[in-house]
Amino acid sequence: MISPFLHPLIFHSSAEDLARNLAEEVRQSLQESIKTTGHALLVLPGGTSPQALLRTLARTELPWENVIITTTDERCVPVTDPTSNTGQIVRIFAEERVQVTPICLWANGRPNQKALETLPWPPEVCVVGMGLDGHIASLFSGASCVSGSGMIMYSIAPSEPRNRVSMTLDALTKACLLYTSDAADE
Repeated sequence: MISPFLHPLIFHSSAEDLARNLAEEVRQSLQESIKTTGHALLVLPGGTSPQALLRTLARTELPWENVIITTTDERCVPVTDPTSNTGQIVRIFAEERVQVTPICLWANGRPNQKALETLPWPPEVCVVGMGLDGHIASLFSGASCVSGSGMIMYSIAPSEPRNRVSMTLDALTKACLLYTSDAADE
């Protein structure tokens, strides 16, 4: 019997081709969820690896007002900080004249657990980034994941800003569709 968790690897000729194809899959999934339930929950990474995907998604025709966006992880900085994943998503979508207001995992100097718990779970789509050191979201190996409760875990990154919060692996894997991106500086 073949495991339902095994999926074929799909290779693309360029980062733009990958972004275009993934954005189309994400669009179809979100559109179906909106058609069925009136909304869709989308979980996105920050960092450098997903920028082509985010730009392509921002140009995608969707009723964005029906899409709830949050991030897989966040640096413990204000949304206005250039390293904020939430801020990055807002800026990229704004460049394409699309207004989105993602739910930030870090708000007012603490994890935004309550806001995360009120979202319509499970997410329709979750895209996780993978760093050069092998971490996904801000889940680092060893003692770097220091504490957590519920759906959010604190972690200490080997790079700056060091303090991070991340959805737990359990929360991330509840998505109907889960994608990973190439290694990059997260």
